[in-house]
Amino acid sequence: MDTIKEKLGILPIEELSKSTKFEKRAPKKIGCKEYVYSFVKCVLNGDISQASWCRELSKMIDEPVSEQALQSKVQFRHEEFSQKLLESALEHTMQNNAPYDCCKILSKFKSVQAHDSTCVKMPIGLIDFLPGSRSRNGVNAMVRIQLSMDLLTNSCLLYTSDAADDSLR
Repeated sequence: MDTIKEKLGILPIEELSKSTKFEKRAPKKIGCKEYVYSFVKCVLNGDISQASWCRELSKMIDEPVSEQALQSKVQFRHEEFSQKLLESALEHTMQNNAPYDCCKILSKFKSVQAHDSTCVKMPIGLIDFLPGSRSRNGVNAMVRIQLSMDLLTNSCLLYTSDAADDSLR
């Protein structure tokens, strides 16, 4: 957990939470940093269920967190905070890495782009906003994150959508 806090500690989490109205006032129980750190830990553990997220938050703040408390924190209006935080992380990573040392073949191109995307399973309570795949096991709430990066200019574009949205594929 210390590694997660160290790596994410360089990002302006609190400033972004205020500017995007993720936190409108001082938190009673769950602060923006704990919210982000615990979510990242769940992602790294491969279990992004509400129950898992509540357990991580509870351990972090040393106080029980109910699924209802988490659900009240996870609202559709927090999308902008998540997007700005991800953009900030990508921007920081790209600024701290020297531009790619392109070989002669690539230097002849005006643009060399790399594309990647992933789907992240979200709490089932977000199913109305982020519908995911349907299977014999039921339905999932999912978000698709797609990155397009120009390797010559070190610039990137970030897209998010629900996983059922085929317009980004």
